Amino acid sequence: MLRYKIVRDDDPMNPREGDNLGTIYYTSTQYVLGDEQVDDIQEKMVELCQDIHPDFHPENISDYWLDDAIQGILDKHYVILDVHAYIHSGVVISTSPFTCSWDSGQCGVIVAKKGVGGLTDEELEKRLEAEVKEFSAYMEGEVYGYEILDKEDEIVDSCYGFIGYEHCKEAADEALANLDNYEKEQAEKKWSMFLPWYAHRLEWVVTC
Repeated sequence: MLRYKIVRDDDPMNPREGDNLGTIYYTSTQYVLGDEQVDDIQEKMVELCQDIHPDFHPENISDYWLDDAIQGILDKHYVILDVHAYIHSGVVISTSPFTCSWDSGQCGVIVAKKGVGGLTDEELEKRLEAEVKEFSAYMEGEVYGYEILDKEDEIVDSCYGFIGYEHCKEAADEALANLDNYEKEQAEKKWSMFLPWYAHRLEWVVTC
């Protein structure tokens, strides 16, 4: 009888090292809160504007209107979400502000080009929110693996790197069902190979 157990992945891969639609820019010098550390978020947004319009010169724009000017350019080309961090005996990030203003605040932004992957702006926003949530879970150590054991507690199959307990459990349930089905198929195959011999043997015993 096979069974599985869920274990923590002690050496998980950073999800930001994989393929992502967005880039997280962050300002913290104490924590790695994204993909690229920058000194100032506004300065980074100006860089993005200048990539689109090389003649964009923020020094010619009043500080009062600068944010509006930046937004007017970037909104046509990028989907941008604020990223907030809550740091208190651990680090949690989110695209929504935290209620505790003492230990939390905006730490950066996540940026993606519009239309990437053929997604609408709304779909892209949801993907960016999911990327931030995934990275937050990784930082919190919420990465798991499953080990499928036989009746002697020997590992017959395993897989790791699942972010989120429920995600891992769903994968383990599917893997266990597949192995159970495989074992049943092998048993049926073995019996079907044995059956002709058994039938012939039985016929021989009866005729004798």
